Amino acid sequence: MLSAATHFEAVGTWKDEWLGVSVLASQSDKKGVHGRYFHTTARSSFLDARHHILHNPRAAYKDLVYVLINISWTSFTVWILGISALITALFALVFHFVCVDTDVFEDAFNLSYQSFSTIGFGILYPRNTCGNLALSLEAFISMIIISAFSGLVFVRFSKPRSSAVFSQQCIIQPYGRHLALVIRVANATRCHDLHADSILEASFRVNLMRIEETSATDRTHVLRRYDLLMLQADFLAVRRDIQLVHLIDRSSPLYGVTGLTLAASDFAIQVDLVGVDATTQNTVQGQMLYSALQVEWGVKFQDMCMVEGDAGKEQWIMDFGRLSATVPAP
Repeated sequence: MLSAATHFEAVGTWKDEWLGVSVLASQSDKKGVHGRYFHTTARSSFLDARHHILHNPRAAYKDLVYVLINISWTSFTVWILGISALITALFALVFHFVCVDTDVFEDAFNLSYQSFSTIGFGILYPRNTCGNLALSLEAFISMIIISAFSGLVFVRFSKPRSSAVFSQQCIIQPYGRHLALVIRVANATRCHDLHADSILEASFRVNLMRIEETSATDRTHVLRRYDLLMLQADFLAVRRDIQLVHLIDRSSPLYGVTGLTLAASDFAIQVDLVGVDATTQNTVQGQMLYSALQVEWGVKFQDMCMVEGDAGKEQWIMDFGRLSATVPAP
């Protein structure tokens, strides 16, 4: 059941529309109550749902490497064991039924496994020409398969992963004479050296995705996307926490929002990060999605970095328990 939400009147134009995405009316909309497209968290909305792909012209086997790199370690291990067992069983059938090289199938399976794993204890060996040819073929295939498995394991271990963490909510607080949307990001590395393991050349981009009416005369809903300009979006290095600030002035797509309209609004804020890991020199990426229900009004983030200790023995402390902690804004 979609909770009630306010869909904005037309603000942008067709240039801001997310082309190729159709917003269909929900059952709540048909009853006159606007359904919420972005739920409690933006990740539970349709943006993070599993996509059902129909009539894809690309063959499934071409994405097998992508699948094996990105699935969980448990699933990856099952895939490796399954492929190995399948090849071993197929050649065991060849040894026993085609080449008639073994007296019992158990010996054929053991011979096939020893050939595939290149162990070769010497107790089992092919006794005829057909068995020798099958063993040569299996040894060639195992050389390729084991090399591919080793490469996949290496890629999975070496795949760049961002150490950036985002606050669980973004906030709207007073900023001079205006309001500002603030998002906190921190580098969650476990390195104790403040001059090492930074995210270099970090660049952030923040988008507002909002369900709006097409125009003043057309009440159908469209998904429009706006770039939210940050006061500072590029950083030479991110070692501790930073705050991304978007000034809500007349040029902002969020201009006019209030604490009352915020809770009933239907939009999502997407934050993208691209940077370079200082240790591996690999490009890293990070992303966070916020719904309107994850935007807090009239608060500010509590300081998470502090210096403690006696004079001459000060310690720099970074408390990630306060990453999303807020206090009332003055």
